[in-house]
Amino acid sequence: MTATIEFNPTVQTNLPLIPRSALARSGSGAVVFVVQGDGEIQKASKRAVRLGRSDDAKIEVLQGIEADELVVIDGHFALQDGSPVLLDQNDGA
Repeated sequence: MTATIEFNPTVQTNLPLIPRSALARSGSGAVVFVVQGDGEIQKASKRAVRLGRSDDAKIEVLQGIEADELVVIDGHFALQDGSPVLLDQNDGA
């Protein structure tokens, strides 16, 4: 006997998707830096995240951030919780 099975794991959710480059590791697991504040210079807030499914480019975040929050995707290795950040408005994102 033979069978053909088609499996489509794609499920639409309202969970945030972040680029893999936004992830940093700490002793307790995965973290991201969320940009908070108003004005030209804002603050980076370190957040522990629980991750879900992923592909080559993006990772689903189950807990730790909301869909409308901005995350640092480059240079987070130099940040600490509360570090000032300047948003790059010329990246087209």
